[in-house]
Amino acid sequence: MKLENKIIFITGATKGIGLALAQQLSQKNNIVIIGGRNKAILEEIHSNYPSLKTQLFDALSNESIMNAKNEIENEFGKIDILINNAAVCNSYNFIKDNISFDSIENEILTNLSSPIKVTKYFLPLLEKNGDTAIVNITSGVAYLPMPNLPIYSATKAGLQSFTLSLRASLKQTNIKVFEVLPPLVATQMTANLIGNAKSMKKMTAEKCAQEIINGIENNNFTINIGSSKSLFWGSKFFPSIVQKQLNKM
Repeated sequence: MKLENKIIFITGATKGIGLALAQQLSQKNNIVIIGGRNKAILEEIHSNYPSLKTQLFDALSNESIMNAKNEIENEFGKIDILINNAAVCNSYNFIKDNISFDSIENEILTNLSSPIKVTKYFLPLLEKNGDTAIVNITSGVAYLPMPNLPIYSATKAGLQSFTLSLRASLKQTNIKVFEVLPPLVATQMTANLIGNAKSMKKMTAEKCAQEIINGIENNNFTINIGSSKSLFWGSKFFPSIVQKQLNKM
């Protein structure tokens, strides 16, 4: 898929992989719209990177999702690529730590419910065009869970399942469906990991973004990056052995 002269909307793109993707895609003559819920941060990013468009977007708000779609449609008329990147990753001992209902619900809503809603609501903007795509960012833990990431692992497995269903449903359309499975990436989200995962080597967001772009351009519909490749093959051939290793993380 050619990633030039496209209109691209990326959710949760004020930092980490999302922002790195936005920066790199904007250098390829694309109109890149970054979604985030903090207006001040969006304004700062636009000041530093004037080529990036900004859009107020709160993954937890149905009204915000609808407003974002309507405002993008009013300004641009369509989008060519939707990247569902917004995510929350809480690392804890599920049995011993105190975890609020709100924390559990917010992680599920952000990681699973929101991208499903966004996909459904933005589909009309994608259906107008001849070469379009939906890109869902899942994780290697969609294959086998990491116990210290109990909700994150479950939601990414759920998003993977939704992505497979969506791909089958859109098979007869012009909309391609990609799944991206990053490894551990050095972002603010992974800074608070507990256990052995905290000291694991992490890929830079910039390197991960480049791998994602390469995968999309090569029509690799399942983009396993770094250690996610090992988790994929491990889940197929040695699931019990790999799961035991993850249980020690």
